[in-house]
Amino acid sequence: WTKDMAVKFKSVHAFEAAPDTFRCLTRNMADNPNVSLHNAAVGEKAGHCHVKVDDQRRTNSGARYINDGGDIEIVALDDHKFGACDLLKIDVEGYEFHVIRGAMGLIKKYHPVIIMETDKRFAKIRYGIDDGAAESALLNMGYDVVAHMRPDKVFVHT
Repeated sequence: WTKDMAVKFKSVHAFEAAPDTFRCLTRNMADNPNVSLHNAAVGEKAGHCHVKVDDQRRTNSGARYINDGGDIEIVALDDHKFGACDLLKIDVEGYEFHVIRGAMGLIKKYHPVIIMETDKRFAKIRYGIDDGAAESALLNMGYDVVAHMRPDKVFVHT
């Protein structure tokens, strides 16, 4: 996603919590000066976490998710004070609601197109949050689903 978006947008910010994936992202984006890379998780508020692995899906990079405590930084997108935001891609293995809560100001100000994983059901078992909470939050903010490309949905503000 980051490489594809780097040729379509003037400025791209990519956040990756897993240190090994971040190293790979850094190598892959070395020739893209318009991309800012952040070795951090995105959530509701500043804090720290560690990366856990879902043992039943160990060979899938999507089997990794964050959990409280640890030495990896968590940032809220609202704390970054972006000058613009046209597109927000959220792929956080059940942590979507937290990302949206930490980006409410950004979302309300810029109304970006949002692409978010919605088909996986990890919010409840990993974080105790209703699996549909993130999607409901966007719908309540005036967003509509304009496409469903499993496992992602595309949300556009109306």
